[in-house]
Amino acid sequence: MDLRARIIGRLLSGIGDLFPVATGNVVWGITPLVLSCFLTDKEPPLDLIVSVRAVLTAQDGMVFVFEDQGPHVLPGGRREKSEHVLETLAREISEEVGCAIVGEPQPLGFFELRNDGPRPEGHPYPYPRNYHVVFKATAGAVTRVPVDPNVHGGRFVSRKEALAMDIPWAERVFLEAT
Repeated sequence: MDLRARIIGRLLSGIGDLFPVATGNVVWGITPLVLSCFLTDKEPPLDLIVSVRAVLTAQDGMVFVFEDQGPHVLPGGRREKSEHVLETLAREISEEVGCAIVGEPQPLGFFELRNDGPRPEGHPYPYPRNYHVVFKATAGAVTRVPVDPNVHGGRFVSRKEALAMDIPWAERVFLEAT
């Protein structure tokens, strides 16, 4: 076993015994990847977490959906190096929805993005695996206009309405788990 494989094995020791509930091939940007969804309260190693997202519900149970080249139900985004995952989630929800999170977000699981090919030139993320952690969170009142330019048409809809949308399969896994 080479050094890189041993280091990755050590880093993943806390989640290595988990099995994905769904796996498929996706293209992220221009990079083909294997995406796996895990439903768990375990977190991957912090230095491999690149994004934090949430199934965000209003206090009446309505689900936040938005448009970004199709409908989505997981607002959130990139973690800054020094941020804890919950700090990232609070910042991203503020930017994309215009509200604060009420109460303590509950972990739902994570996406694993795995690149089985050679490292793409200029690839900015941990390689060959990186993770997007997903929570269930409750939205406070929307008090400001969202500032994220990639999020359009954000609104709260019924869970049934959200499930009827053509959302990406991996996001559906987490919505159905709520």
